[in-house]
Amino acid sequence: MSELTRYVELVEAEHGHPLLSDSIRLVIADPDRGDALRAVIIRHGDQIQGCALSGPANGGRVVEVVVPHDHGGDAEVDVVATLLGAISDADRAGTPIIWWCRGHEPWADEVAARAGLIEHRRLLQMRLPLDADVVSRLRQFAYATRPFRPGVDDTSWLELNNRCFADHPEQGDWTADDLRRRLAALWFDAAGFLMYPVEGSPIAFCWTKVHPADAHDPALGEIYVIGVDPDHVGQGHGRALTSAGLVSLADRGLRVGMLYVDAANSAAVRLYKSLGMAVHHQDRAFIVPTRP
Repeated sequence: MSELTRYVELVEAEHGHPLLSDSIRLVIADPDRGDALRAVIIRHGDQIQGCALSGPANGGRVVEVVVPHDHGGDAEVDVVATLLGAISDADRAGTPIIWWCRGHEPWADEVAARAGLIEHRRLLQMRLPLDADVVSRLRQFAYATRPFRPGVDDTSWLELNNRCFADHPEQGDWTADDLRRRLAALWFDAAGFLMYPVEGSPIAFCWTKVHPADAHDPALGEIYVIGVDPDHVGQGHGRALTSAGLVSLADRGLRVGMLYVDAANSAAVRLYKSLGMAVHHQDRAFIVPTRP
C-alpha cells in the first residue's frame, strides 16, 4: 500500500488540495482494515496513471478516484471511466457502489454520461467569513458547551450520534472502532468537539475540524458533524450549536467557516443561509452499476 499512498500524495500535491475523503483515508491508514480496502490501478509501464479506491460504507461501498489533472481531457475521462468499471467488477456483485465526485473534478458529467451513472446525492459546501461582526452576531445565538472527554463520553456520544443519524448513509450506525479511528486522527482536537448537556446528559453536539491552508483555499474551520437528539428537534438547538461551533473556530484563529449539507435537506440549508452562509461548490454522488 506504500506505493499507492505515495502516488496519492504526489497527485494531491499536483492538484494542490486533498482528493480522498476521511472514510477512505481511515481505511488506508488502519492496518487492521487492510482487507476492507479494494484498489484498482492503471499503469503505463512501471508508472501509475490512476487508481480507484473503495471502502465499506453502511452496507455498501464508496469509491473515489485519483488521477493526474489534465482538466477534463479525453485521456483523463477514459482513465476515470475505466477505473470505475474495473472497481465495480472487483467489488462484490450486487453490492451498492457510490462514486463521490468532488466539485473541482471537471470530468464528472462526461464520465457519468459515458458510464451510464445515475446521480444519487448532492452535497453543498457552504462557507461564511468569520470576521468580527459575524462572530459577534453568532455569539448571541451560541450555547455554552463543554469539550468532549475521550474515554468518558464515547458510549453516550455514540448512542446520541446513532439516534441523530439513524438513516444517514455515512454518519449513522457508527461503532466504537469508527469513533476510535477519528479520535486517533492527527487533526482531532477535543477542544473543538463541543457537547451540549442537559441535566448531565448530552442532547446535542457540534464537532469541528480544522483544514490547513492549501494552494486553493485558506485555512478552513469545518462544522464536521452536528447532531441534535430526535426528541429535542425543533427547539432551536441546531442554530445554537452551529453558532457555537463557528464561534469556537473563530476563537481558535480561523477566518473562514465551512460545512457540508445535503442539498435535499432544505430545512438545514435554510438555517445555514439564515446564519449568513453561502454555497461555495457542490459535490455529487453517483451510483456505479454492478454486474449481476
